[in-house]
Amino acid sequence: MTTWKGQPERYYYIWKDQGISYELSSYILSSSEMEQMIGSMKFPEAKVNKLHEDNEYHGIILTGLYDAEDIRRAQKLVGFKAAFPRKLPGEFAASSSYVSRKANFNHVENDEDSMRKLLNVLYSRGDHKQKNKADSGIRDVSFKQMLNGNMYQEMKKNGQVSYSKIDGERNNVKLTAITLQGKEVLRTEPYNLDGEPKGPNDLRLVSYFWFDGKVCYQAVFSGQGPEEQKIVEYLMKPDRK
Repeated sequence: MTTWKGQPERYYYIWKDQGISYELSSYILSSSEMEQMIGSMKFPEAKVNKLHEDNEYHGIILTGLYDAEDIRRAQKLVGFKAAFPRKLPGEFAASSSYVSRKANFNHVENDEDSMRKLLNVLYSRGDHKQKNKADSGIRDVSFKQMLNGNMYQEMKKNGQVSYSKIDGERNNVKLTAITLQGKEVLRTEPYNLDGEPKGPNDLRLVSYFWFDGKVCYQAVFSGQGPEEQKIVEYLMKPDRK
């Protein structure tokens, strides 16, 4: 509980369940009301979870991930044991995650291709870490992973990756092959997701692609900085956590 002169009491409750930390605070509810609310919280019933697994994919984002059970369900949705590191080098921490359709990975080739699914985890430093950062620094990192099909091989052969612009047309971005951790990685030139930049500050995105068995991975950096390759190397490790 915290109090300030002339202000109502504010209660804070912090707890952990299945490895996930939660926080609840209020200056309107009493402590007994908050404890009753916390005690009533429970995971969705199995039949409700089933709706998330068998939906018709009308939206691009299929489901957000909020707890350990969501992560297990996400791995079933994408069809492989996806990696889910909680933190990255450079004080980046996972801030949100979701399962979505393929449109968030690269250009969709056809209706069947559009139904494929990926897992995305977004990492950020948090506002308190950004106040004194230069505009050229990395603001956040998206770690995307999905079954490869032949995506990686096609990108390597063509020397480019295609993203979808707002109008549905292709935005082709050049790729360069580099070596990290003794493995081939494809790195884009700086790009704007919707095509032609309005100025140099619009070229804020850089992506790295790599292929591991049956899964294609993509790390998307918003803003650029010296930690880029160190972060990619960490994501490439099989024991990343």
